[in-house]
Amino acid sequence: MTPRDEVIAFARSSCQLGLNALFTSVVKFGPRDPNGDAQSAWTAQTALVDALSKTARNPTVQSLRSAWLDSAVKIRDLLLQKVALQGTPSRDSVVRQIGEEYDRQAVTLAAIERLQFEYGVTPSDYIPPGGCKV
Repeated sequence: MTPRDEVIAFARSSCQLGLNALFTSVVKFGPRDPNGDAQSAWTAQTALVDALSKTARNPTVQSLRSAWLDSAVKIRDLLLQKVALQGTPSRDSVVRQIGEEYDRQAVTLAAIERLQFEYGVTPSDYIPPGGCKV
C-alpha cells in the first residue's frame, strides 16, 4: 500500500464513520463558552473518540490520527473536571485548557487536509456515491 493509498484509506474510513459530521457537532458547543453545556459537549466528544478509534490505522496518518484522538480524550476528561469544579476558581484554568485542546484538534484536522492535498487525494477518491455518513 502506498502512502497515497493509506491517506485514501483513512479518509474513506473517516467518511464512512461520519467524522466530519461528528467534528461539526463537537465544535458547535462553543469550547470557549465557560457556561457551555459540558454534558452535551462530553457526549459529542465521546462519539468522536469512538469513531476516531475505528478509523484506518497506517503509518502515513498514524501520528495525526493519534494526536487527534489524544486531544479528543483530553477534552472529554477536562469536560468532566469542568463540571466537578463548578463555582470554583480552578474552573477557569480547565476552561482555558479545553479551548487550547479544541485549537489542537483544529490544527490536527488542518494537517490531515494538507496531507490529503500533498498526496493529491480528492473527495472523489474516498466519498462513496451516497456521500459521507452524517
